[in-house]
Amino acid sequence: MSSVKSADRATCPKCGVVLVADDLPAGGKALCANCGHCFLFQPLGDMVRVSRKAIASLLLSIASLPLFCLTAVPALILGYWALADIQRHEDRLRGRNLAIAGLVLSVICASLSFIIWSTIWTFHLIQRATVSG
Repeated sequence: MSSVKSADRATCPKCGVVLVADDLPAGGKALCANCGHCFLFQPLGDMVRVSRKAIASLLLSIASLPLFCLTAVPALILGYWALADIQRHEDRLRGRNLAIAGLVLSVICASLSFIIWSTIWTFHLIQRATVSG
């Protein structure tokens, strides 16, 4: 029995199935047994990267306070998607803490924006009632 090293595994870019190849060099063509997609074999150890959705979630959540909650909802959605992607592809995606920070900051900024806007609207209604009454 031959043991399979972690460098002998790759993920199909179309369906996400982890494939095992015995003597296939990096950059060689591989055929997915699940979906039939032909792709270049890149070992999983070479493809670890930070999730772009997690980075975007953090940046959008930081921008949500000066933009008054316009970017908080997309930050929440991207943070959730990033966590799902990282959990599904934990062998090749990093950035769980970035995604969590993006989610937390977007909730805080959305709450602060809601408080600020509701306070401004309340003062506007009070001023309008005192002027007309």
